[in-house]
Amino acid sequence: MKKIFLSVTALVISVAGFSQLSFGLHGTGTLADAQVKNENDFNYKRKMRAMPGAGIDVQYTFSKHFAVRTGVNYVQNGVTLKTTVDETVNMQLKIENNLNYIQVPVNVLYTIPVSRMQFYAGGGGFVNYGVSGKSKARLSYTMPDGHEAVIVEEADAFKKEEEGGMGLKKTDFGASVLAGLRLGNGLFIHIGYQLSLADIDQSGDDAKYKNRNAQFTIGYFFK
Repeated sequence: MKKIFLSVTALVISVAGFSQLSFGLHGTGTLADAQVKNENDFNYKRKMRAMPGAGIDVQYTFSKHFAVRTGVNYVQNGVTLKTTVDETVNMQLKIENNLNYIQVPVNVLYTIPVSRMQFYAGGGGFVNYGVSGKSKARLSYTMPDGHEAVIVEEADAFKKEEEGGMGLKKTDFGASVLAGLRLGNGLFIHIGYQLSLADIDQSGDDAKYKNRNAQFTIGYFFK
């Protein structure tokens, strides 16, 4: 028993001495998109939206080549959708979605030290929780006298449909990949991609809504 206790103690001391905990902050530029399918089967033309974000980083370094990075992020997802509803009256529909989330990511990183720099790449997953969001719809069409009529409506993204909202689920989750560089002074930069695996559309039938985005991140680790 004494030998087992001494062995476990030695292992804990060894891991604690080799592991390193780092804290940091970052800002992110996101190109947001979404996979969308609706019950009317409109052929939407999608346009990515540029959105800002920020977060707190926590990195556990367990060895020369292995680390786990997590934290808490504020991220924005969304998309712009356009379609022609009726060509006879030139009826055009434009929808702009803006979804705001608090995110907890967990990524496993493979790191390669080079001089005082560190290259890293890896992947993992994330969980999002929707804190707010809006969907703005603009419907325009041509009146018989030639004038254009426009109807604009705005709805809460995470509010139930029977209450006038979009009815999207607040909880979202998915997979992520990233690759970047960390400098010796604590600055880091990376690119990443996040793909939601959850369908957050609750309307049923064949409707579908899945977030996805590309990210460019710059940050700083204090330790």
